[in-house]
Amino acid sequence: MIHYFTELASEEYIDYLKCQLLDADPQLSSMLARPEPSEEDLAVMHLIGELLDRLESEAHLDKAIALRAVVDRIVKESPGDISLTRIAAMLTALLEQFPLGDKAD
Repeated sequence: MIHYFTELASEEYIDYLKCQLLDADPQLSSMLARPEPSEEDLAVMHLIGELLDRLESEAHLDKAIALRAVVDRIVKESPGDISLTRIAAMLTALLEQFPLGDKAD
């Protein structure tokens, strides 16, 4: 069987769709025993989203590329210390590298 969609979609997007399908099925989701995020985790995820939006609008960096670069650096530096807080801190540091008045066009 030929799957034309998979030839056009990126690996990351296909993985994203798989996660969405698993989350949509309560039985599969419960089998994976993925815990619900805490209020603190949700707040940090919201902050990460805001930081990525700012990087895209102020520094003209693609959100996905910025996030991937930060996660890759964390994995390279200390694979055992991957956390939402660390991702948010590194995105903040990245954003500070771009002066607000000097937007690249």
